[in-house]
Amino acid sequence: MLWNIRLVCALASLSTVASVACAQEDHPAATHDAPDVAAETTEEQAPFRLNLPEWNPDPESLPPELRPLDVVRPVLPEDVAAEVAELEARIAELEPLGLSAETRAEQNAALDEAIELAERVLALRVEHQGNTDGVVRWRDAAGEPVEWHEVIAARRTLADLQVIRGLDDAARAELASLGGTNAEVVRLYGAGDFTGAQAITERQLDIHRRVLGDEHPSALESIGNMGVLLQAQGKLSEAEPYNREALEGRRRVLGGEHPNTLTSINNMGLLLQAQGKLAEAEPYYREALEARRLVSGDDHPDTLASINNMGFVLQAQGKLAEAEPYYREALEGRRRVLGGEHP
Repeated sequence: MLWNIRLVCALASLSTVASVACAQEDHPAATHDAPDVAAETTEEQAPFRLNLPEWNPDPESLPPELRPLDVVRPVLPEDVAAEVAELEARIAELEPLGLSAETRAEQNAALDEAIELAERVLALRVEHQGNTDGVVRWRDAAGEPVEWHEVIAARRTLADLQVIRGLDDAARAELASLGGTNAEVVRLYGAGDFTGAQAITERQLDIHRRVLGDEHPSALESIGNMGVLLQAQGKLSEAEPYNREALEGRRRVLGGEHPNTLTSINNMGLLLQAQGKLAEAEPYYREALEARRLVSGDDHPDTLASINNMGFVLQAQGKLAEAEPYYREALEGRRRVLGGEHP
């Protein structure tokens, strides 16, 4: 079986503080052609159908993850989205200055401006995407009201800036010393130098734990990166506690639907799969898929990766009939989104 391994690297909100979250998405290569998927409807609302030869199931016979969803995600109005993007870009410019400007007064001025802008971003997101006493804009897969992940991220960004504002000079200097290390970790990982990347990540993690605390998002990203790097070296038993700590911390701090949390859920599935624990890996893959489909939609690359992962873990357990619809959907989705010649 040939494997295509994709490294997904996302910078956290504090660009000079956070480490890079690197998640592997493992996909068996798809080789079978299949016609395009299309839902057939009539004015009488005919049952959902997939236009596939000799495979046209009733929705109720499909796994829940493959049934059609009617989801309205809390998207910002276009003008508000433009304002938020501008504010967040300015915050990204100010954050490094809050650690590395020549004098503490200059650092504080940058942080104070960033905090004021972050408060505005949070207010806009709560107004347009948040749950209020009169309006519930988002519910989880169980139908319970929860906060939309972008609102959580905005709240977290504001809190992180306020934490840095309260740090002494020595602590700020330690965080500033990590500037550029994210890019170096990514470079070394891409070059296959996992031990070199691990050495830098260990230093990042030490500083993040001591200065920001174990459950700061930057510390959690460093913890997750350690799990990825140890797994890449085949040190599966050493990787597991890092993966579990990152996942549990992200659930508490960021919520169950934040993209970083979903990366950790998927990484737990990958690790258990690598350990040969397929039955234990399956619920992690299933949870990641359900949440990604709900939050990001069917055609998002991460959702398609999760669909494919579900197909593989079922196939590896000999559940071929259950695996087939996942593989078909992943194939058709990738053809539609990426084109027929994408790797």
